[in-house]
Amino acid sequence: MNKAYTGGMMFFDLELGIAHSLALAYAGHQGRIATLPDVIEARLAADKNAPIWNWYVSTNSAEYFGTTKAGNQVVIVAHGVGPLVQADRFDAKKAFRGNGFVPNLLPIARKEFLALEAGHYGGVHVSDLSEFHMRGILDSAEAAVNTHLEKRLGSRALEYIVKHARIAREEQGNDYIIDNNEDYEVLPIWLKNRKLSDPSFSGGSLLVISQLCNTHHSKGSQSLVSVTSDIYPGKIDGASRFVGVRGSGPLLKVHEGMEDIDALIRDDWQKFMVLASVPKHAFYTLLHIGNELFAVGATYGGVCQEDTVPIVHVTKKMKIPGPKLFRTTIGGYHGLVKYNTSEVRAIAPSGANAFLMGEFGIVWKKGNPHWHQAPVAFYRIDVDRSQRLLREEEVRRNLPRTLELLGI
Repeated sequence: MNKAYTGGMMFFDLELGIAHSLALAYAGHQGRIATLPDVIEARLAADKNAPIWNWYVSTNSAEYFGTTKAGNQVVIVAHGVGPLVQADRFDAKKAFRGNGFVPNLLPIARKEFLALEAGHYGGVHVSDLSEFHMRGILDSAEAAVNTHLEKRLGSRALEYIVKHARIAREEQGNDYIIDNNEDYEVLPIWLKNRKLSDPSFSGGSLLVISQLCNTHHSKGSQSLVSVTSDIYPGKIDGASRFVGVRGSGPLLKVHEGMEDIDALIRDDWQKFMVLASVPKHAFYTLLHIGNELFAVGATYGGVCQEDTVPIVHVTKKMKIPGPKLFRTTIGGYHGLVKYNTSEVRAIAPSGANAFLMGEFGIVWKKGNPHWHQAPVAFYRIDVDRSQRLLREEEVRRNLPRTLELLGI
């Protein structure tokens, strides 16, 4: 990608606040974080195979619930304005989780809600809670006349509905397209009950739009598979993906950023190495990245240590004859493989200081899962301890490094 790129870019992180901050830093003072109408604009400009259609996106659009001065319960849709557009507002400890059946609502001050309703933050859409009908899966005809959906999607809502419906018909032969999150089934009831106990309660959450999904559902006696997209309240304490937008113009293209970081490493792993002084280990776990072999020091626990133990490049290897099958007991749920590297080391042949594990399968005994087993190969290796592979979060959370690695 050349340095003239000015489109949007995706930023993912396991922490909402960090993803939001990275997108904002990329956008700069003249840019913004994409709202839901921005995402709709980008999808209209893109092919269905583009990243903007195939990743979920957290947006800078928010939905707020509260009671007006007159005592009416309302829902407010705000795009890019309002109390929840700053990353420092996303404190998971303050998120209100209700009874577990309602979305994460971040409480806001009563005066903030009233200011939002009055338009002091900017233009917003205010509706009576009785008009909030976001239940079940909508076909294109239902979506086209849903006034609240239009407020969410923005001025090009109808164009988007038409395009999404065309994609859905091409792939599954029907045009059920909008899957309303199940949280919205009980939200109006919960809010009415909440008003009785705390009339001043106000809260909101950022809106997230999902990728295209094949959704199994039924309409009457008919079982269907439909290509839908879910719109739902983002979790304050969950992983998030925002799109930073440079400039004030329409969002017409979106780069997926570091979403497929594994492919980027496979293509040019040397770009992802940094100087280091990595301690020597007596035993290593091996893993393939593209055509190259890397090693992780197996010092404790199992083998899934890539997030905490440096990954180094293997410079020399020699296969050592030995056991070809590794077997371990199932200590819990049989779909989850757990083992200690000491178990592997116990069967390692003399001279081996590394092992490469294959894909695990289940050995059944009298109808019950009894063992996990996998092919294993042992090696004598040398590694380059003067450098290590960057950890994923070291790349994702460092904006200059991200842009450099992407050639921007």
